[in-house]
Amino acid sequence: GGVTSRARNAFSLGSGRQIGTWSSGSPKFESAATLPDMASQAPWTPALPPWVQLFAWLGGQWAFLSERRAARLLHGFACTEEQSQLELRLAARACVDDRRRARYLRHALDETRHAHAFSEHAKELARAAGTDGFARPSAGCERLYERLGELRFLAFVHLGEQRGRAELDTYGSVLRKRGA
Repeated sequence: GGVTSRARNAFSLGSGRQIGTWSSGSPKFESAATLPDMASQAPWTPALPPWVQLFAWLGGQWAFLSERRAARLLHGFACTEEQSQLELRLAARACVDDRRRARYLRHALDETRHAHAFSEHAKELARAAGTDGFARPSAGCERLYERLGELRFLAFVHLGEQRGRAELDTYGSVLRKRGA
């Protein structure tokens, strides 16, 4: 029961945590019409470094010691998801391809749902810990699509999703080992 079962339910929802930027690209990208065309021009797809899972494991060990800490972690995820949906909405606005625009908007809706779910679980854990909880998640926008261009933006989002999945899988493992 307690923190581990409530946190486990929250971590099954996914995350869009963002990491670093991708520094290589293709000058031919602007002429690519479809996502497969863009992907074929990408020079490489990096694997996640092993420290991602190590830091997630260490963070999980610490965060799941109390409901208050787990609530803070979940609220941080909610804020990250909120920023991600803002970035995706701006990307949809700037994108010239209708199909990709629709995909950006669909992804933004998913991120909005994730932000809401993480926020609700954070509030639940905070109440269980006897605190007031958190304000609605809010985030700024870095206008990544404009700054990076579409190919690098897609790489950034892909890596962020990959890292978020690795972190959440690791947190799930921590919780299962604790019997949650």
